[in-house]
Amino acid sequence: MANMGLQAFAVVILFVGSYASNINPDNLNGFELAAKALTEYLHTGKHPVYLESALRNYPLYTLFRSNPEVEDIDNSEVCILCEILVNALVVERRKGMTNVQLSAEASYFCEMLQIENRRVCDGVIDNNVDIFTYIVDNNPTINGQKICGLILHNYDCRGSTMFDWTIDIPEGKTVEKVKKLIFYPIYELKNERGDTASSASPDEPPLPSGTKSFNILHLSDIHYDPHYTTAKTNQCGEPLCCQDDQAFASSAEDSCGFWGDYTNADTPINTMLEALDHINKTQCAIVSDRIKSSVTSGTIVKKKEKKDEEH
Repeated sequence: MANMGLQAFAVVILFVGSYASNINPDNLNGFELAAKALTEYLHTGKHPVYLESALRNYPLYTLFRSNPEVEDIDNSEVCILCEILVNALVVERRKGMTNVQLSAEASYFCEMLQIENRRVCDGVIDNNVDIFTYIVDNNPTINGQKICGLILHNYDCRGSTMFDWTIDIPEGKTVEKVKKLIFYPIYELKNERGDTASSASPDEPPLPSGTKSFNILHLSDIHYDPHYTTAKTNQCGEPLCCQDDQAFASSAEDSCGFWGDYTNADTPINTMLEALDHINKTQCAIVSDRIKSSVTSGTIVKKKEKKDEEH
């Protein structure tokens, strides 16, 4: 019933936005006041005088990260605010707002709602504004429901299943053939050199007749971070810690380690080089020069989501 009430409120405030300024703010709770302020912005393109205070009094702390304070907020409220705000930004873009202006506007709302601090808001938005404006410019049907349903699918926003799709996999034995080609070349090469013969299973059948094999080195999701710095704090309060422009740790427990950190951090150069050296000494030594190819997949280099100093 609570969700039905929120949806009803959303319908009213979206369709009577031109009269929103006549609603007495004293009679509204935090969510309703924030929605009223954003609706006025949607219909006028101007910030109401009470906009900042309304948004700051309804914080969405670290909305895209796990946070107990956000979990206490009804999902419907998060979705409604997102839809109103995104619709407003879409309207402003179609009125001629530039990418730079749109970035500044979106960063303002991100900071006022306390989703992240200003520099993180700036970085995330700057990294994605070109994608956003391209979609808006080339898809006349795009709106807040579709965008919020996609980026806030964990909150079960309307439209969260709009972009689901299925892929038909053709019948065949491709998977079984791939399995054999992955395992057996390593089995035979290890026995051939005698380095790890004891680890190979004598019960495994040989490769299919006429099969040619080669070895591939596969590195997946290494998340190399060129800005990782030892002894920086791992309690930075941002999505990514251990950065060269963040504070040093005040204790050993909060210090980013030489090989990496188990908190909000990615892989430092020390671990990267050690891993590659280990591969060279063990895997490459076993198969000699028979690694014919390498594949690197997933996230390779962490893209720092903050503005550079010159910006």
